[in-house]
Amino acid sequence: MQWSLNRGFDKTNIGDSQSQVIAYLGIPASKTGTGEPFPRVTGAGCELPCVVRFWYENRLFLDFEAWSVDLDLNSHVVDKYHWVSP
Repeated sequence: MQWSLNRGFDKTNIGDSQSQVIAYLGIPASKTGTGEPFPRVTGAGCELPCVVRFWYENRLFLDFEAWSVDLDLNSHVVDKYHWVSP
């Protein structure tokens, strides 16, 4: 699973559509909105122009590993992150 998420994450580019993100990474495990934290990973939510953040998690990792993709009002990628515990 991790290798497929890494591969899909690498394919994802700023400006891609929501449907492209789902084609590359699949249906997100979770979604958060502007300013809404994802406590397992971060206490900070995405900020405008992000209106929704898609979350993909590696549940096999001992602490946490997650990938997030930020989408704007037009459902296009404005940012992406790979989160790993220290």
